[in-house]
Amino acid sequence: MPLLRVIATTLLLLGAGAVVVFAPAAASPGLRGYVPYAAPQVPPPLAFSDGEGQRLDLGAFAGKVVLLNLWATWCGPCVAEIPALDDLQARFGGEDFQVVAVSVDRGAGGVVEPFLERIGASHLPVYLDPSSRILRQLGVSGVPTSFLLDREGRIIGRAEGDPGWDSAAARRLIEDAIGERAAPQLPAGLIRTSG
Repeated sequence: MPLLRVIATTLLLLGAGAVVVFAPAAASPGLRGYVPYAAPQVPPPLAFSDGEGQRLDLGAFAGKVVLLNLWATWCGPCVAEIPALDDLQARFGGEDFQVVAVSVDRGAGGVVEPFLERIGASHLPVYLDPSSRILRQLGVSGVPTSFLLDREGRIIGRAEGDPGWDSAAARRLIEDAIGERAAPQLPAGLIRTSG
């Protein structure tokens, strides 16, 4: 389909209130579709709820690196990436890092909780925005879309589609963001004087 026709069709669907789903890109080295920001950006105030209905915002994760993932159970690429997000949370989750996977399913927890249980995603807490307001606030036109936030809560990168969160490149990205990667070791007898 010619590019202009794709753009026109997408704009028409978005104007009608539809959510466009991005399919994963063809396999390539590194993280597919991940774009680091040239300068960190402060996101708008975002509200969502946890599985118990408690209202939250990103301030609840202050001081942590956050991988904010917007997804839905009806979205094939979203479903495919949930196990990898669960693995990242299992590996890195704690005082330095949190995967915040916010479902935009209209059925909220009644749909999301059984889905996560069925696929064995036991490390991801349930976060919900059945109004999909968070999509509009962040200018997201399709799911899955992920944002990497630094410890100050600023967006430092974005991925549309499934970038391959189960890859070594994803683990390096998270390690770098939280500062867990060890600095290169100097040969014995050498002393680092700067940097």
